[in-house]
Amino acid sequence: MIKRIFQSHWLDRIAVVLSGLCAIHCFGGLFLLLFLSEVSDRLNDPRIHEIGLGLAVLFALLGLGGGFLSHHKWRPVIIGFIGIAFMSVGLFVGHSVAEDVCTVIGVSLVACAHLMNHRVRRHSCLH
Repeated sequence: MIKRIFQSHWLDRIAVVLSGLCAIHCFGGLFLLLFLSEVSDRLNDPRIHEIGLGLAVLFALLGLGGGFLSHHKWRPVIIGFIGIAFMSVGLFVGHSVAEDVCTVIGVSLVACAHLMNHRVRRHSCLH
């Protein structure tokens, strides 16, 4: 059962969707900060970023870790955890353009890692 969870393709798909939502949140936060400061303050609550980072780490461990166990390719894992590192830096620099840049770079790398992991898994299942 546990092995089946780690080998599921849906983990990578969910992680890519979450990465996209995070990027939308970052850009939406900038837009709202400029135009609707009251709503923006609620969307830029640090807890949202902490929860997002926690979910990214969880899905990276399960999805990328499970992928590595099945295909033994390091590239998705390395790219994913570089992305997690960027997201972590974004969490600690405070609300600024630097935070958004670090976070968007991070979620982009994490999404790419999950897409790469998904392709490698699918390819290894075919052979």
